[in-house]
Amino acid sequence: MVTRKYIRDYKLSESVTARGGIRTEAVYVGKYYAFEDAALAERAARLLLPGCCLAWLLFVGALVPRSGASKLMWVILPYAFSALPLGYMTDSALLLYRRRGKRLIRSESEKLSKRLPVCAFWALALAGVSALALGVTALVSPGSVNGYDVIFGLCAALIAAVGGYGFAVRERLRTAECGEED
Repeated sequence: MVTRKYIRDYKLSESVTARGGIRTEAVYVGKYYAFEDAALAERAARLLLPGCCLAWLLFVGALVPRSGASKLMWVILPYAFSALPLGYMTDSALLLYRRRGKRLIRSESEKLSKRLPVCAFWALALAGVSALALGVTALVSPGSVNGYDVIFGLCAALIAAVGGYGFAVRERLRTAECGEED
C-alpha cells in the first residue's frame, strides 16, 4: 500500500487479460535514487543487519532472567520502549541489505537515508538511558542489584552500541537522484 506522501510517484495502468477482464496495476513513475558511495553502503549493510539481529537476541535475552532491573521503572521503561526504534532500524537494515547495489525508489531512499539514522539514535538513547539508570542504581543502592542485573546492563549497553553504529554510518547511506531506469 502506498501512503499519501508517495501517491504521485505512481500511475495506474490498465490492461486487458487473456480472459477479457481488466487488470489495473500501479506503475512507478517517480525518480530513482542510488547511494552516493555504493561500496560504503554495502559495507554498512554487511554489519548493520547482523548487528540488529544480535540486538534483538540481546533484547529478549535481557528480559529472560529474573533481575532486579525489571522491577525498576526508570530502568525497564526506556529499555522496553527501545524495541520500537530497534524494530524500525531492523526493517531499514533489511531493506538496505536487500537493495544494495540497486536503484531505489523514493520511499526506499527515505527509509534508508532519513528513518534509519533517527531510529538508530533513539535506540542508542533509550537503551543507553536504561543502562545508565541501572548503573546509577547500582552506585546508589548496591544491595538492590543482583548478578542478573549485570547481564541486563551489558545487554542494554550492547543494544546502545548497535544503535550508535547505525547512527555513525548515516553519512554512508546518503542517496542522490540518478538517471531513469534502463
